[in-house]
Amino acid sequence: MPVAVLIILVIVAVVIGVRTYNRTADEAWRGAAERLGLLFSPSAFLSSRRILGLYRDYEVEVDTYTNQTGKS
Repeated sequence: MPVAVLIILVIVAVVIGVRTYNRTADEAWRGAAERLGLLFSPSAFLSSRRILGLYRDYEVEVDTYTNQTGKS
């Protein structure tokens, strides 16, 4: 099998894996937002998924971020 075909197959597998992970995570966040009566905003390009709204008279916003540590 040519190397180019192998590289393409690996890239396709990674893309499918990332999409599956994102779909699963979005479903979990959506379920949590629904149980709490809050709004869910899915992740988009350069933005993280968020849960927003009022819960027991408090404004709530839940999101995620990544903090890189160590050498790169």
